[in-house]
Amino acid sequence: MSARKVRLVVDQIRGKPVSEAYALLQFSKKLAAEPVSKTLRSAVANAQVRSQDEGRVLDVDELIVRQAFVDEGPTMKRWRAAAQGRAAPRRKRTSHITVVVDSRAGAGAGAPAAGGSAGGSAGGSAGPSSAGRSAGRSARGSGEAGAPAGARADDATKEREEA
Repeated sequence: MSARKVRLVVDQIRGKPVSEAYALLQFSKKLAAEPVSKTLRSAVANAQVRSQDEGRVLDVDELIVRQAFVDEGPTMKRWRAAAQGRAAPRRKRTSHITVVVDSRAGAGAGAPAAGGSAGGSAGGSAGPSSAGRSAGRSARGSGEAGAPAGARADDATKEREEA
């Protein structure tokens, strides 16, 4: 699923409490809501595991969506039959979804409680997101690693311009 379509959904949940974000995603008509919901669930699960490892008790109702962004993933180029024996190009765009949740009490602390990331319409989830790394899957589930969380997918843009 293209990053442009997924960004419409991600923009709705950014800065909201997790419970409210779940409700928005559950009743959204956008197909991109499913992979974003899976990513959010992964981020909350990562936050719970991290807090247990640190010996703290985490209340899920106290979590908010601190960061949420979508980067472009690799574009798969396919061909489709067209009129008079020609071939028409099809671009199957993918995206990398990153969601970081944080507790409301730790809003000024700076360090997020947890982060989770997953990609595209396959919605596969990745392990805990560490400082500045975003692992994910492309929309068709190829299992490729993503770029650093702060980086943009400039390579994918250059590829499109060259094609």
